[in-house]
Amino acid sequence: MRDKKILHIEQLPQIDGMKYEVKTTNALEKLLPSFFNAIIAFGLATPILIVFGPNLYWRLSVILLFGLYETFIFIFQKDRCFGMKIMDTYWRSHYTHRQHLLYNIFYTLSFATVLFYIWFPLDLLIFNLLCIQLPMVLFTGTTLHGYLSGMHTVKVIQKPIA
Repeated sequence: MRDKKILHIEQLPQIDGMKYEVKTTNALEKLLPSFFNAIIAFGLATPILIVFGPNLYWRLSVILLFGLYETFIFIFQKDRCFGMKIMDTYWRSHYTHRQHLLYNIFYTLSFATVLFYIWFPLDLLIFNLLCIQLPMVLFTGTTLHGYLSGMHTVKVIQKPIA
């Protein structure tokens, strides 16, 4: 999206006989990319798990790898992570480095709820998903980390011009 030849999503009214419509992603279209990104982070941390076992060092390594993966995507993959590519979602527009940094910090903290719990495994994750992320998606159209950083994902739908 940094290349001037690449059109931004808001510049896609109709191209090549197709009309493009941009819609805000729903909760599932926001959750599944995170699920795929988590699989990547856990996969990258597998050697650490094998060597050290499921201890605090491994958990912190997974969180660090998740944050580094998201940073790598921002720098080298033109802002779309593997999960976004699978779900065919995009960022609404080109965002600043500051916004990406904020998003990455809050997204990584949100991801960390997968690895820690208070009363039973995944209790923080469930609380995060049901009491923080889902209400934010329903009321603002984006997750808490998206809201705090000002970043929004969208789905681009192609329709033939009638």
